[in-house]
Parts: sequence; structure tokens; C-alpha cells
Amino acid sequence: MMAKAVHLWELRPTANGGTVVIVQESLEGPLVARFVSSSQLTNTDLAWLKALKTRAESHP
Repeated sequence: MMAKAVHLWELRPTANGGTVVIVQESLEGPLVARFVSSSQLTNTDLAWLKALKTRAESHP
């Protein structure tokens, strides 16, 4: 299966010392929609963000 995927994660500092994470993704290919649903991508992103938050908060 030929597919192209681009995943960008941008971390921006906030005024209160926190961080906002902006996620952008692009997938293309003839069979991508058959094998990868938007809900799968959302769930994967949420799991990644949760792990990032946990790790960041455990290391001040």
C-alpha cells in the first residue's frame, strides 16, 4: 500500500507557564481511508498527548 503521512506537533508556551500542543496530520494514498479512520487517528493523538502530559508533569 502506497501512503504518505505527515504529522506535525507544535508546542507553544502560554502566558501562565503552560504549553499548548497543536497537532496537524495529513494522510493520503489510495487505500488510506479503508485502513485508517479519523477516530483511530483521534484516539492515537489523545493517547500520545496524555503520555506527553504525564511525562512533562513528572519532570519539572
